[in-house]
Amino acid sequence: GGRLEFISNAAINYARTTTVAASSGIHNNNSGNNGALTYTLRDLRIGAHTLSVTAQGTNAGALVFGPATLTGQAVFDVSSRPTNQLRVGSIGEAGGSFGFTKTGVGTVVVSDAGTYTGRTIIEDGTMALTSAGAIGASTSIIVRSLLDVSGVAGGVWPLGAGQVLGGTGEVKGAVT
Repeated sequence: GGRLEFISNAAINYARTTTVAASSGIHNNNSGNNGALTYTLRDLRIGAHTLSVTAQGTNAGALVFGPATLTGQAVFDVSSRPTNQLRVGSIGEAGGSFGFTKTGVGTVVVSDAGTYTGRTIIEDGTMALTSAGAIGASTSIIVRSLLDVSGVAGGVWPLGAGQVLGGTGEVKGAVT
């Protein structure tokens, strides 16, 4: 575990793969001082651990990864404020059927088609799919807060064959 803190005064692109091997945190320490700072990393690999993403201040900030690989049932905790974002490309899995739980008031944005087959649980905050974002292989999607599919290509999010959507939360956008 541990915490990585970004304190640069400018948006930075780190060409490094990040492996979360124990529950850990990443903190954006300058998003309140310099507006919407974005820190871009390469791939994310996470097991049955929690990745906490926090940010300083009130302005929007983002931590951006390319593809994410789940090697266990992960937790993405995007906290601090609603404008805090964790953005990932596709989400896949290795070594089994794994999914993730989204907690915290912030947003997880999925921007590419995922292949993971485990459960998706949205406990708090928002999970958003962009125009190319998809979670069609996830067997079960439980929404207890907000799933935003309004940005998917074609304006309608299709549930996959055998896929179950449930929960007491809200889905923003059209679903077929």
